[in-house]
Amino acid sequence: MKNLNDYRQEIDEIDDEIIALLTQRFEKSLEIGSYKKEKSLKIIDNKREEEIKDKILKCKNSELIKEKILGVYFEIFSASKELQK
Repeated sequence: MKNLNDYRQEIDEIDDEIIALLTQRFEKSLEIGSYKKEKSLKIIDNKREEEIKDKILKCKNSELIKEKILGVYFEIFSASKELQK
């Protein structure tokens, strides 16, 4: 049977992956921001955000988990927009 430290170790490993993936995502946001400035496009793209939200809502997670994932993505969207400015 696992103990609390075992669970925490698993969380730490997952967190390492999340940090690496968020780093990649935010680096892409910076690239997209440069592209949008070059092409005189708006930073905010509500259609794109809706596409991502729809993808989350179609996942086979519980409603509570979907709600929490959406909350995280609202923060990711916000940070991405700030990076693109």
